[in-house]
Parts: sequence; structure tokens; C-alpha cells
Amino acid sequence: MSLTQKSGKIGGFAKVLTHFPAHSQLIPDLIMLPRKTGRYFFPFFLLLLLSFSRPGAEAAPKTKNKTQPPVSVIDQFSLNSSALPAGMKTIRGVVKPGQSLAQILRQWKVPYPVIHTAAVKSTAVFNVRKMIAGNSFHAVIDPAAKKGLQYFIYERNDLDYVVFDLRSPVAVYTGKKEVKTFIRFAEGTIESSLWQTLSHKALVNKLVLQTKTLLGGTVDFGNLRTGDKIKLIYEEKTVGNQPVDVGTILSARLTRHGKNYDIYHYREKNRDRYFDENGNNLTKTFLKAPLKYRYISSGFSLDRPHPILKERRKHPAIDYVAPAGTPVMSVGDGVVLKAIYNNTDGNFVLIRHSGTYSSQYAHLSRFGADIKAGKKVRRGDTIGYVGRTGLATGAHLDFQFWVAGKQVDYTKIKLPAESYVASTDRARLQQHMATLKQLLDMNLDDSTLTAILSEKDLFHSS
Repeated sequence: MSLTQKSGKIGGFAKVLTHFPAHSQLIPDLIMLPRKTGRYFFPFFLLLLLSFSRPGAEAAPKTKNKTQPPVSVIDQFSLNSSALPAGMKTIRGVVKPGQSLAQILRQWKVPYPVIHTAAVKSTAVFNVRKMIAGNSFHAVIDPAAKKGLQYFIYERNDLDYVVFDLRSPVAVYTGKKEVKTFIRFAEGTIESSLWQTLSHKALVNKLVLQTKTLLGGTVDFGNLRTGDKIKLIYEEKTVGNQPVDVGTILSARLTRHGKNYDIYHYREKNRDRYFDENGNNLTKTFLKAPLKYRYISSGFSLDRPHPILKERRKHPAIDYVAPAGTPVMSVGDGVVLKAIYNNTDGNFVLIRHSGTYSSQYAHLSRFGADIKAGKKVRRGDTIGYVGRTGLATGAHLDFQFWVAGKQVDYTKIKLPAESYVASTDRARLQQHMATLKQLLDMNLDDSTLTAILSEKDLFHSS
């Protein structure tokens, strides 16, 4: 039996939480309160809110979150703790420029034959010559053992890692850290910039970038005024206790010059879409960009000096700079025409999206799983990873886009919008938007809601 069936008609706030399936089974007590307390529940809930909020304040005072214990290296990297003796010690370090695996392991006097065996066994899963300076590693040591270093763990990025089990027999394998998702709330009043307004939140750069991407087609962020306001309901991805990424923005409201601009997320048939307060579909047929990038190093140009060939050439592409290994996504649904290598573009993928649109992704370090000619892909599918193959001076994605056979500047074209939600799903969309709007209208910040609901663990999903 669903929560709705158990409790009958539920109030707006409780109803909001049922739209997040990962949390729905955690809230029966909260939802049952209206039935148990009848008409006294709503005044009680208001009093509870007021106990955490000051009338007239821009934001409720922050409450102290309980400090979570640090996640051990053994748990974080899913090591077999039963095979390890007691008293293990872990040391964290950072790969230095030019430092090799052998140089790092010799710090703990690992014998050269063991290092050689580890390097050979790693070839199937990881090239030890591609360790990146600045990336973290962890050494798991048994102080009582003659060969003290038991495990060496290299972090390829925030999520992926390589484990070198240096015990006998030596083994090398890869893994992914456990990612957990929390629902977060953020709001503030614009004083100088959106970044400054949200600077108290983790991952502020990614949060601002996604907010501007969502609302940029509706509002000119270069024309914000002091006193304008922003409010967001979004997902925060964490590994251990460390925020690593911003997930889906579930709802956003920008109050600009006294007028509210709302955007609501809605998932239909495994597609993420966004709608404004009038139910207009804001989701484009194509992604705004094919990856999460740091900056654009070179834009679309019909005449620019080539950084390697030292001659002037056309550059009908966008160069997105991102760390090597960053996933590259297909900007739209389509069919892969080519997934091959040439001396200029390196590893590249060419996709036909329709009779009108095509896209190309060049200098990839490698292709995505099963990406080959004839493969059907959907918008957002990983088709490769950022690299520097071919004629490239550094890790980046060279992205090209065609409209009716003509190469165009992808950052300047008007992308077509998707069709409206099916009429059979329209009522559910309207209900979904109404409940998210109720939550935005409550004017509660993250700390207030966390203080009220922390014991229910409503913000957590794994």
C-alpha cells in the first residue's frame, strides 16, 4: 500500500516529498500526523516553523549540523577489512610533477620485483604512466610487517580509483566510490553577484553554472539588481562526507525586479525536462554543452592561427577545456556514423541527429562503451572521454555542429524545444509543479528544514 493510500489526502509539504521516491518510505510518521491530529496539525506545524524562523529575516539563522565521523580509507575504497590485521595506518599523499609509481612506492621500500609485477598486472585496467600530478593517493601500512605497505590506492578523479594490492599475490583492480545524494536548499539576496549570493554553499561554481544554464534563456544574469533573490532546491552528490558534484536542480526561483521566474524539473519516460510556471516546456532537444567543462579555450572562427601548425586556418568548432577522462555526452538523440581515429582529430565520434542536425566530438582519449558506427544514442549518453589525441596541445574537446549541412557556432544557435508532455500525463505534471511551488513559497532555507526534519533523514538517498 502506498503512503497516499495509507494517509488519504495529504498536505502540500508532505506531498512534495512523495515526488522523491528515494525518500518516500522514510516519511510515514510525518504524513500520518494530519490524520492523527486533525485540524490541530497545521497550527502546530506553523509554530514549529516559527520556532526556527525569525519574522522579517531574509534567512533563518543557521543551525549546527551534527559532525559526521570521517569515512575510513578501508570503507571508502571497499577494501577487504577482514583480511587486514589490526593497527593498520593510512597515509594520504599527492602525486608530484614527474613522479612515477615506482618512485612513490620506493618511499616504503617496496621491492622492485613487486613494483614490476604491479605495473604489469595494471596494464589491463590502468596505464601507470598516466598518473596525474596533483591527484591524491592513499598508502595503507601495517607498521608491524616487514613489508609494511599493504595497499596503494590512486584516485583517478573524485569517483574512480585504482587499488594496488601489494600483498602476495599482487593484484590490481579498479573501483568507484559510493555516491550518495542529498536534497539541498539554497536562497539568498543578490548584493553583487549570483556567485557571492550562493558562496556559502558547497560546490558553488557548479551550482551557479547549472542555475545560469537553466534560467539563462529566461533571465539576463548580466542585468541583476541589488535586492533580487534566488532560491534553489537541488541534489548534492557526496562521497564520504565530501560534496563532489551538483545533481539535478529540482526547482528554482529567481525574483528579479519584483517578479518571480520559476522553473520546475519533471521526469517523464526517463527524460529530464524543465517547465516554467505556466507549464511551458523549456527543455531543448539538444544539451547546452556536451560535457561539464572548465572554460572555452577557442571559439568558432573562420580564420585563426593554428596552435600546432602555425598557420591560419578555419576553426569551425568549440574547444571545451576539461580534465582528461571527463565524460563527453551526445548532445542529442541520434545514430553514430563514425567512431574512429585520424591523425588530425585523434579519436572522434560523428553523430547524425536527424536529416538536419549532426555533431562531432574530437581528441577523445577513448570511446564510450559500445560506441561504434550504427549505434543508437540518446541525449546525455556518454560517447567518449576527454583527451588530447590527434593534433592537440592539451586535454580538451573539439566540438563541431552542423545544421542542414552547414557548420555553425553551437553557442549562438537557437536550439529547438521538445514537444509538450503527453496529454495523458498533463494532470500529473500540474500536480507536481503545484507541490514544488508550495515548497518554494514556504520561504524556508536549508538549515531550517534540516533542523526540523533531520531525524527523519528525508534529505538522504543512496
